[in-house]
Amino acid sequence: MAPIDILDSAEENDEELIRCFIGDNADYYLGYYRRHGYGLFTSYHFPALFLGIFWMFYRKMYWEAFLYFFVFLGAWVLTYSYFQVGGIATTTSGYIDMIFLLIHIFLFPSLANSVYLQKVKRNIMRSKQKYSEMKKVENELRLKGGTSLVLIFFIITFFALSILRVFFG
Repeated sequence: MAPIDILDSAEENDEELIRCFIGDNADYYLGYYRRHGYGLFTSYHFPALFLGIFWMFYRKMYWEAFLYFFVFLGAWVLTYSYFQVGGIATTTSGYIDMIFLLIHIFLFPSLANSVYLQKVKRNIMRSKQKYSEMKKVENELRLKGGTSLVLIFFIITFFALSILRVFFG
């Protein structure tokens, strides 16, 4: 089967390819896919709320996690530097903190499933364009998708060692 044939039959086999990419808990995401396709939608995702950027690393959304972190950090630094220069940091810092907290509590978890399905879509399309055989597409999706605890382990270890260093020198 030629790559163009695989691309033309996208709707027929996307659910199986989504299942290949996601691995465990695929049914949860397939429910959203069936309702919304790959479009932008909102749904509250509690693991994204409680784990935040670690959930993104767990789902192998490395680029998205770094982007979220640096956009969030950049906005925070620019906002605080603006208010520090203006001399009104003490009166507005509480409001700024509240705005960033609300973004993290409402916006990030509300879009997490949608952003993840966008990543799934990108990986499926790249794999379909790269390989002409469906077996190779499925194998690549299994390799690139799923979950990973390795990076999370290193991040938690780094933070734990940093905290130990603070307390025990």
